[in-house]
Amino acid sequence: MTESANAYMEGDMLVVRASSSGDCLRALWAAATGMQEVAKRDWLAQTAMEGHLHEADVRDRLREEGFYIVEAQQVVEWEVVPGKVIVRGHVDGLMPDDDAVLEIKSMSDAVFKEFEARGFETKPGYAWQVSNYMYAEGATKALYAYKNRNNGQLDHFWITSPPISKGVITRKMVDLRRWIDRGEMPDCDLANRFFCPFPFLHWEEGDAEEVDYSGNAALDELATEYVEITADIKDLELRKKELRSGLVSLVGHGARAITDSYRIGVTMKGRTGLSKKLLKEAFGDLEPYEVKTEYEEVRVTKR
Repeated sequence: MTESANAYMEGDMLVVRASSSGDCLRALWAAATGMQEVAKRDWLAQTAMEGHLHEADVRDRLREEGFYIVEAQQVVEWEVVPGKVIVRGHVDGLMPDDDAVLEIKSMSDAVFKEFEARGFETKPGYAWQVSNYMYAEGATKALYAYKNRNNGQLDHFWITSPPISKGVITRKMVDLRRWIDRGEMPDCDLANRFFCPFPFLHWEEGDAEEVDYSGNAALDELATEYVEITADIKDLELRKKELRSGLVSLVGHGARAITDSYRIGVTMKGRTGLSKKLLKEAFGDLEPYEVKTEYEEVRVTKR
């Protein structure tokens, strides 16, 4: 495992990424034991890449306000459990004049407004991350800066004590290391698995109780767009079938045509498949040869 994993073994030492330290135990356990994450969604990767660009802009703007900032993206760590667990990350800046660390986040407009109103309540993982940076550097304060990616608005506030205590972090890391050493998988915190990199480990989801995210504008915005796009796709597929029939009726089966702008061909195509019925008649029970594939289904329905 490499540093790209949320948690990994470095010799006998368990290393947990500060940005992932607030994840559920099962996700951290899966990463540390070498399980393969699902491929990251393209838009998530794009968001992360854009985040690095916004960080540089935020640092420049804070310096213009008079803040003294050094050591961008410096690796920091602290040994949470001696000889057993380290939390490590890349701090966005150090502020030696203020005995502080700098943490920067860039957000969509909806998330920005939500964070502005409710702070770490909407993003508990952010609280874990900045707390670990403060402990790693022995900083007494942190400057938390967050930028609206849609309009460039930048706000910031001071944190005068880590929002997550050392005791809470230590207990979680001790539990994680024990599960790893025992070779057993811990329970999953279903309320903390939004965009989990190991969705295939959440088979309890069908029986899980609904978690109330009322007031979470970001999640509501995603669900709304998902419903709208799903409806658009159905309408477009229906229209595509209508247009296909129109093209065939005008051009004719097995024919080709040229218009002012396009070449149109209507040809017969075939595909080869296997008949499960015939295979069963010839070879009997097919169950030993069946391969089960799992996939993640997303259903969004109106309340």
